[in-house]
Amino acid sequence: MVDVFSVIAEPSRRRILDELAERDGMLVGELVDATGLTQSNISKHLRLLREGNFVYEVPEGKARRYRVNPQALEPLEDWLAPYRRKWTGAIDALAGHLDKNPTKEK
Repeated sequence: MVDVFSVIAEPSRRRILDELAERDGMLVGELVDATGLTQSNISKHLRLLREGNFVYEVPEGKARRYRVNPQALEPLEDWLAPYRRKWTGAIDALAGHLDKNPTKEK
């Protein structure tokens, strides 16, 4: 099984996932154009992303459209949740403090 953290540690794979997430999937050629990576590099990264179930293929004629599988990123979301709660609480406390202590305009 491919670890979500090892997948997202590679900047090119994050870029591919970002591009796929922004659109309704993409063909390999479209990914090449969008990222500036070579077709062989895109194919290498897509193979790893498919093996880890981070992307899936949808046949489109002779080509394949790749789409993100958001469920594969759930371990990352689970890992981030405690940090998100901490920062949300801190920001809420700061907002409350600022509401109680308005600044005077000069």
